[in-house]
This record gives sequence, C-alpha cells and structure tokens, in this order.
Amino acid sequence: MSDVEIRDEPRRRTAVIHGSMPMADLPAFMDRAFPALFGAVAAAGLVPGGAPFSRYFTFGPDLIDMETGVTIADVPGMPERVFDGSGDVQPGELPAGQVAVGWHVGPYDTIGATYERLLAWAGEQGREPSGALWEVYVTDPSAEPDPAAWRTQIFVPLG
Repeated sequence: MSDVEIRDEPRRRTAVIHGSMPMADLPAFMDRAFPALFGAVAAAGLVPGGAPFSRYFTFGPDLIDMETGVTIADVPGMPERVFDGSGDVQPGELPAGQVAVGWHVGPYDTIGATYERLLAWAGEQGREPSGALWEVYVTDPSAEPDPAAWRTQIFVPLG
C-alpha cells in the first residue's frame, strides 16, 4: 500500500459523543452527533480543530462501541481552554503516539477493505495495532454528493 505512512501524532483534545449500537443504527447516530458536537464546541466559545472523526473501541457485526467527535483547536496567543462538556457531548482526547495513516476514497460501505489493507500493511512492516482505530471525514457528504469522491483518513495506533 503505497499511500500509507507511519508518523507521530500529538495528543489532541476533543469533544466527543459516545455510543454503543448495532451497525444498522450507525448512520442515525452520526446524523445526530455531528450537529450536537459542533454546536456544543461553539457554545463553549471554542473552535473546531478540523474535520470530524469517529474512534472505534469495538466494531463487530452485532455491536459498535465508539465515539464520534471533533478536535479542539489551540488558538495561537490564547491560553489553552478546557472543554467541560455539555449534555451528551463530553471532553476526550486522541492519543499521542505512532500511527499508520492511510486513505480511503469512496463510499463508507467499502471502507472495510481499506482497513484490511492498512492492517495487512502494518503487519508487513512488523507493526501491530495498539488501541482504538479512528477515521477522519475529510469530505463532507452534504457538500460532495458523489460518494466516489469522499475522502476519509484512517489512523491505526501502533505498538
């Protein structure tokens, strides 16, 4: 997989909504979560640090345990402000450490094949996944109606 790199990621503060659900409920969860996340961050006087993400603790055919979130931007010249949480939206973080980073281009229902290739590539490098994997939704489907053009960045923490 030539479009994969190993890099060091810094710890990033986040605002997240946690959910456990069957696969069939995932789209509705995401549809509710994103507006709530961006609204809570704005109401706290903070700025999103980029595109939204989902981090998966368990991903199986019967149950997905995950969090969907957005990073909190550090504003130059301003002291770091803490996101205290608001309702279902709680503070969190993406961990620091080495990750394998790859890209999925296309609809979300084909992303599993990209994960398989990325995990196989990491194994070929002698590396093992360590911790929850996450994906960043670089393309906003409401702005780009063609699923073939959607870009999602995938992060695999490495041990």
